[in-house]
This record gives sequence, C-alpha cells and structure tokens, in this order.
Amino acid sequence: MPVGGAARLSRRLREVLAAIVEEHIQTARPVGSRTIVEGYGIAASSATVRNDMARLEELGLVMKPHPSAGRIPTDRGYRVYVDNLMKQRGPTQQLAEVIRHMHQRRPSEVEEVLRLTSQLLCRCTRYPAVVVAPKASEPVLEHIQTSWVAGGSVLLLYVTSDGHVEHRLLRTQDSVSPAQLTAVTNILNEMLTGHSVSSLSRLEIEEIRRRMSGIAVPDEVLRLIRHTAVQERRQQVYIEGAIYILEEPEFADVAQLRAVMRAVEEADTMRELFEPAAPEERVWVTIGSEHRCQAFQHCSLVASTYRYSDGSVGTVGVFGPTRLNYSRAVPAVELVGRELGALLSRCFPV
Repeated sequence: MPVGGAARLSRRLREVLAAIVEEHIQTARPVGSRTIVEGYGIAASSATVRNDMARLEELGLVMKPHPSAGRIPTDRGYRVYVDNLMKQRGPTQQLAEVIRHMHQRRPSEVEEVLRLTSQLLCRCTRYPAVVVAPKASEPVLEHIQTSWVAGGSVLLLYVTSDGHVEHRLLRTQDSVSPAQLTAVTNILNEMLTGHSVSSLSRLEIEEIRRRMSGIAVPDEVLRLIRHTAVQERRQQVYIEGAIYILEEPEFADVAQLRAVMRAVEEADTMRELFEPAAPEERVWVTIGSEHRCQAFQHCSLVASTYRYSDGSVGTVGVFGPTRLNYSRAVPAVELVGRELGALLSRCFPV
C-alpha cells in the first residue's frame, strides 16, 4: 500500500485505525480490541476487531510492542491517519485568546513578535514551539546610530526596512568623543540610508574622513564599523517550551532525550527541520522516520509557513513525540501562522 494512502482499507479498517491512533495519543498505551469496541462505537465484536487489527498489522500500519499487548500505530499508520482520517478540531477558546493577545500588542521590533508567537503557541498546544524568522532578500538601512559606552567601547545600532534592530558593541583601544561619534553618525546616515545592509562593509574610510570637516576619528573605529557591522544574517530561530518533552513517556529513555535536546540547541538543525519542502507549501507534518535528522526519528512536527508583506517566508510550528495530538496541533499551527503573517505585515509594512 502506498505510504499515505488509504484506498485499500475498508470503512471498518479505517475506523479501527483511527480509533487506535486517537486512543494511543490520549493514553500512550497499547490499544486493545475491547477498548475500541466500547469506546469508539464500532459496530463489530471484539473478535472481529482483533482480526481487523491483525490486518492493519500486516499492512504495516500498527504494531505490537509486546507479544501479549494491544497495538500502537507505526509511523506509516500515523501518516495514513493524518492524510486521510483525521478530523481537525475547530479553534478552541484558548486559541482564540492567543490570537487576540497577539493582535493587542504594539511591538516595536520584529523579534518581539516572533518571540511572543513562540511563547503563545507553546502555551496553547503544550508542545515545544518553534518560530523561524522570515528568509528575506537583503533589507535596506533606515537609520544608523553610534554612541560611546562606558569602558571605551562604541555601540553601533542600525535599523533596517524589515523592522530588524541590530546592536553591535565595537571594542576599541582609541578614545572617541561624543562629538566625533555624532559626526560619524551623521555621515553614515547621509551615505548609507536607503542602501542595503551590505553597503556597510563597502565603506571607504577615505571618503568618510573627507566628509568629516576636520573632525578626526581614529581609523580603527571606522574599520571596526566597516568590518564588524555586517556579519552573516541567518534566520533567527525562536524556541519555547522544550521542557515539555520531559513530560512525554517516550522520552524516559535518556539517550533519546539527550539526542533530541542536542538537536534543539542547534539552530541550523532546527532551521533545516522546519524548512518547507516547497516555498508554496502552507502546512505540513513530518513523522518519525520521515525526518532526515536521526535525533528526530521518534518525533513528529507540524509546521506552517507565514508570509511577510515583502513576500519573504518564515515558519512556525510545534514538535513532540510521534504520538502528537495532530488534530489539535494542525489547526492551531495553521491559524497562528496565518495571523503571524498578517500581524507582521500590518506592524512592519515594507
């Protein structure tokens, strides 16, 4: 049977598979035929359901963790359930409160919105939540500021067209006066406002010195601005609630838990895990062995893209054990992703 398909399943096999998945999600225990008959309204005897469960096992959709136990879903069984059998829940009152809280805020920075979203989605779903910042074309500089900091350092701050505020502390051995920094700030804004961020790295020190009108600034300070200001701007990853993994019985195995937590700490790994297969993909679910990351072979994730007003795309989602409550997580992630894109576009129009 093709992965993700249910064409070869009779109506009752579909009902039995859905019952096994939903019961196992709730209890984390193997599911027996009596539980299905008594709890899910399937019009068949326990013996008939046992035969159905054996057939589902032959198809690789469920398995027996122990010889005398009931069945639990396989990754393939979860995939058939998610793609064909799951009934999504409508937005809960709690989710409605999350959306309302998002839109009540008047954020001053994009980063504040993304961090808040990860916190609210985690609180709503009780799964670790991940927000990956939009992947955009290079933004434009809107304002640059330099100021003196106690201890002899210079603080460089610049604001970009995508709402990003970057702070860089430049440590210099040369003393710089407030008047010198004011002159530098004015010239940098005159030269670079409206240009790309990377234009900072192409500053000509001789050109700055020529415009200083006799105010001397140590070359070291200008070199630090040029050299330190532009570092690779990678998509930021905001993760909230990783501790919820500890509540899941699947991760009582210390080795499995350690592997997942290490992956969570690596921003590059999380970016890759939450990257859509295609830019136009709206919502997707990755289950267990479908992950390329070995550490996530016992996890599932639900993710959604969100779009910024400049067309750039970011990702929002949750992850947990393969026994994830998909019917709750999918609509929550989809709705939060849609509202996040709307909020960013309204508060930080390009």
